[in-house]
Amino acid sequence: MKHVHWVLALMMFGAMSLGMPSVVPAQDAAALSLAETGLYDVVGRQSFSLMDETRDREVTGYIWYPSGSSASRRPGPIVPKNDLPAAADAAPYPLVIYSHPKTGDGVDANFTLGLAPQLASYGFVVISVNHKDPANRFLSIVHRPMDILFVLNQFASSENSWSGLINFEKVGIAGYSLGGTAAMLLTGASIDPLALSEFCASTDNAGWATCDISEEIWQAVLDERAKFDPPLVEGEIWPPYTDSRIAAVMPIAPCMGPFFGE
Repeated sequence: MKHVHWVLALMMFGAMSLGMPSVVPAQDAAALSLAETGLYDVVGRQSFSLMDETRDREVTGYIWYPSGSSASRRPGPIVPKNDLPAAADAAPYPLVIYSHPKTGDGVDANFTLGLAPQLASYGFVVISVNHKDPANRFLSIVHRPMDILFVLNQFASSENSWSGLINFEKVGIAGYSLGGTAAMLLTGASIDPLALSEFCASTDNAGWATCDISEEIWQAVLDERAKFDPPLVEGEIWPPYTDSRIAAVMPIAPCMGPFFGE
């Protein structure tokens, strides 16, 4: 439990760079432990399902949000309640989009290390994306950033009911493991194929998990990317995935580090 508290405190510290809603500083900041529940101890959760027609891909997940403060606060983790109304007193709330570890590990958008309800209690909206990773996990470096940017654009649409409750100019990206890699990609970090080849060619790096990518698998990644973006010259550094609305990024134990090079 102590480790979980440290992780939550670290995540909260990172998320603070987005700026807290005005209602939060009413608490005694000097005495506040970020591993404890924030002002909104009543947190709502809703599922969503969106269709990305350009990729013929359904993108699902959950949105977690502050709903209110109860008369009697109970110790322990927050248990979100489905489909509660959102609190509007400090809206629009800054947004954090969370990316989970690879689907093959038995996790989905509901697995947020406790981050989603904790951040919601401090006046953030959290969108957790279900990536539905394929068996070839390396294809995720193509689809995960596009999943996240697609969800951001859909929720920011004026036709979306959340458009007045979320500050889409203060967006943070967080993720764990493969989700941390997705967060790295959305910092503007780029895939560097030559750096990966040089890293994996070194005998010092034999057995590195990232280096089990065969030429056939790598070609499948390039073919998948070419469906949505212009083809690359062999060895060319990938253009970065970026968005000016993203103000903070927190990768947690990202994998595939050799993909990025220097």
